Amino acid sequence: RTMPKSPAKTARSKRAGSHLTPDAIIDASLRIAARGSEDAFTVRRLGEELGADPTAIYRHFRDKDELLLSVADRTLGEVLDSIPEGLDWKGRIRALADGS
Repeated sequence: RTMPKSPAKTARSKRAGSHLTPDAIIDASLRIAARGSEDAFTVRRLGEELGADPTAIYRHFRDKDELLLSVADRTLGEVLDSIPEGLDWKGRIRALADGS
C-alpha cells in the first residue's frame, strides 16, 4: 500500500526553477529566438519554455537586460571561436563577414 505524499514533500518537489542553471536559461532563450516568433521575447515565454515559474529566472540573472547580455555574449563568443586560427586581421574580418 502506498502512502499519500505529504503536502510539504509535494511543495518541495514542485519548487520551480530548482533545476535551472544559467546555461539552461540561455539555451532556452536561444531556442525561442531561433523560432523567429513575431512576438516579443518575454520572461513568461521563457518560463514556459523551461517548464518553470518565470520568476525562477531571477535567481540566476538580476533582470531581463542581464539575461539578454549573457545571451549576446555567448552568441558572440561562439562566432569568434569559429574563426580559424592563424589568419591576419584582414582574413579574420573576411571569415567573420563570410560566417565561416
